[in-house]
Amino acid sequence: MDVNIHPKRFPNTMRKYRNRSNGTKAKKIPCLSDVPRSSEARIKLVKKVEKLSSTIKEENYEDFYLPQLFPDGIMGKLHENEMIIFLGNHVPIFTPIRINLLEFIHYFGCYYADGTKKGWAWRINASTPEQAVYYVEKYNKLVVGNKLVYDLTYSKKPSDKRKQAQIKKDLVKYWKEEADVDIEEKRIKLRETKHDNVRKWNKCGSLGIKDNRNLVMEIHLRVMDTITNYLKNKCINDKDLWDFLFGILEGDGFVSGGNSSFGVGFATNLNDKIIERLLTRLGIQHRIDKSRVKDGVYAGITLHFGLFEVLLNLKRISESLFIYYPKRRNLFIERLLKQSTIEYLMKKKQTLSAFANSFILANNLNNEETYTLLQELDSEFDNRISQNIY
Repeated sequence: MDVNIHPKRFPNTMRKYRNRSNGTKAKKIPCLSDVPRSSEARIKLVKKVEKLSSTIKEENYEDFYLPQLFPDGIMGKLHENEMIIFLGNHVPIFTPIRINLLEFIHYFGCYYADGTKKGWAWRINASTPEQAVYYVEKYNKLVVGNKLVYDLTYSKKPSDKRKQAQIKKDLVKYWKEEADVDIEEKRIKLRETKHDNVRKWNKCGSLGIKDNRNLVMEIHLRVMDTITNYLKNKCINDKDLWDFLFGILEGDGFVSGGNSSFGVGFATNLNDKIIERLLTRLGIQHRIDKSRVKDGVYAGITLHFGLFEVLLNLKRISESLFIYYPKRRNLFIERLLKQSTIEYLMKKKQTLSAFANSFILANNLNNEETYTLLQELDSEFDNRISQNIY
């Protein structure tokens, strides 16, 4: 493959590469380090590479044409469904030409909640190995050629008597075994806590998944904008709206309450209109708390929905809430099952308040389906605890 950049030609960009560590056979890969990147360059890919048009506008979200998101870039077709994107001074990246956007809605809900939107590198945080495996899998379907780096932050409790070197070795081993993630010890940051009762403590730390190529973040931002515009203006399928909401909650949701109250929520910035609009379109009654203050200034809003809304949408929620965050899902199930209304529906309690009883009767919730779903959640919780899944 040659790359012609007017007025100069850079031949033989396909170079042989052999993995010396395992002695595999040499193969050819694109090597573009010698090719200048300029927003004014006119690039022509020759031989096996066909220039792709960015002017084709399609709204087939199940077979979405990605080049249309880069009218300011130049794309070249490498294989049947693989292209290279040149954009300004950014390092080029390889991506599919077409993807099913609907399969990425949940992932981009996670990214919306906990991914980088500014700066010069793409990043998303994983609190569990399950999240890490899921995020890397989706990243690999959007970006061809994994160039991920990882860092880890871990909070060391006073009761943990291990030396720092041992903690780092244990964390490296844990993430390798559970998520097939290779972390360098020098990229692990340990923090000392003042006491053992730490809010939001995570036994495996918080993993940062990062790609230092700015164009990786750019494609994420453009796809996310496309998905949110679809959800706001074109979507007629509640499942897609729920998928994005579940992704947001997966990324940075919380379970509130205890014995006397219960709910699920998400904190966001003051200007966020997407989440509130999603909840409204799904018919979910919610409460907005604007009292979050930092340094005397309003710092954001919290959107929260309670027990009755969970019951009205129990099937969807029981199937898809916090599926990659076992600890948070366990907390959700545990607190849900402690509610008086739930105990009544599970036939563990004979009486109920007049208000709750009225709600249940009005929505016909005291039925076999509700009972079965709650029993399944109860069994799931028992199994998770018995297997130490948390």
